[in-house]
Amino acid sequence: LAYGAQSLSKVVDCVAALTCEAIGFNKLETYDLTYFESSRPHRGIMLSASTLRLLLDGSKRCSVSTPNSPAVVFDASVFCRIPQINGPSIDSIAAACKVMDIELNSIESSQIVFDDTQTLLAASQLCDTLMRLIDSSSDRLQQLHLIVGTSVQATKKTSQPQSSLLQQYLVLMQLVSTLTAELSASLAVLDQLDTASTQKTAAV
Repeated sequence: LAYGAQSLSKVVDCVAALTCEAIGFNKLETYDLTYFESSRPHRGIMLSASTLRLLLDGSKRCSVSTPNSPAVVFDASVFCRIPQINGPSIDSIAAACKVMDIELNSIESSQIVFDDTQTLLAASQLCDTLMRLIDSSSDRLQQLHLIVGTSVQATKKTSQPQSSLLQQYLVLMQLVSTLTAELSASLAVLDQLDTASTQKTAAV
């Protein structure tokens, strides 16, 4: 579970960047590293912002000089705050996984009665973080469906995590499902744009 979450944390910025490309988010200055270094010098936030800028560098759809069509209306704040959500979440997942790894590997060597408090707290932290990523991905997915004029079933706001392993597994699988849906929607939008561009070129 812990390593599954850590693996997923490595792709959340990639999926978010693809959605930015699909939706034509052209306010990349909000990911300017100098802004975060001066006002919010958190390692995770700076790393996430840097990753987004690297992945979107050279994008024509996300270029400031290429404004979106007036018909494309979306909530820019959903995309502006990606580093503030993904960055701390990645850090939180790494910290929780480290605690769980230490605790579980110390069971046999411990000379005292094993106490699972640290492990349970780390697991709860992990669940909280995964749910935050689910909500963020769902928000971006909703924006994608708004610009293409389709509806999407709203993802239920996640409830407070339970301590059971099953509940934690279900939360992890829900994040997989949400990120997969976001990725599929982004690729579908980009495919439509490529098709429209090809048809326009052929007509000329």
